[in-house]
This record gives sequence, structure tokens and C-alpha cells, in this order.
Amino acid sequence: MPHVCYLRTLSDSRRIIENAENAKRAVVIGASFIGLEVAASLRERKIEVAVAGKHSQPLEKILGRELANLIRETHEAHGVKFHLARTPAVIQDRHVQLDHGTILDCDLVVVGIGVRPNTALAEKAGVATDNGIWSTNFCRG
Repeated sequence: MPHVCYLRTLSDSRRIIENAENAKRAVVIGASFIGLEVAASLRERKIEVAVAGKHSQPLEKILGRELANLIRETHEAHGVKFHLARTPAVIQDRHVQLDHGTILDCDLVVVGIGVRPNTALAEKAGVATDNGIWSTNFCRG
């Protein structure tokens, strides 16, 4: 569908910006780094944003509950509406229906999920990896 965009490349980013020019409401699917960056960017353009994410807090799996809660509250203070522990069931021309039936009206859908880190170079260099580059609590490998 022409109003559904993915964010994986520079050309994807340009397409989102182009589609955002005429959008009033957007649904962002994914509440991790990519999805939250898109949500913040769209809010800067004064677009209403709803974020649907499969976890109970954005980035909780990566950053822990306390920091995840702070991130959610920060985005909410800027007008982002969250629909957490939810996944999209249907995407249509003017709305996204979530798995529990809630319908989110939108002109633009951005899918920011399924990103896999490219760890080949790190692995070749002997750096420890685990779905990304492994580090300690102090961000040291």
C-alpha cells in the first residue's frame, strides 16, 4: 500500500519524509530504537502519532523497566500515544486494527521492526557478539 513505509535504508527515510508532508495521523509499528526515532521525528512535524509495540514497555528488553518507563513517559509528554503489548492484525487504507480490536486512524504507517544488527565485521575481528556487540554494564566489550 502506498501509505505503508518501512525504514531500513536512506531511500526509505526519504519516502517517509515525502509521505509525511501530507499526513495528519501516523501509526508506527515497533517500539524500539527505529520506531521511537520515527515517532519523535513525526511529532516534530506536528503529526499525531500512535505507536504499537509487542512488549509491555518500549525498549524494556534492551534497557530494563526503569529506563523503558522513562522513555515512554518522555515520548508521551511530546504527544505520542502508545498501544503496548499489541500487534497489528490488519492494515488498511486509512487505519490499522490491532490484535485486540482497537482501530487506529492514520494517513501513514511506518514499520520499524525486524532490524537485525550486522555483526559480521565485529565477529571477524574477534569481538564478542550476541544479537549485537556484547558489552558490560559500562558499555565495554
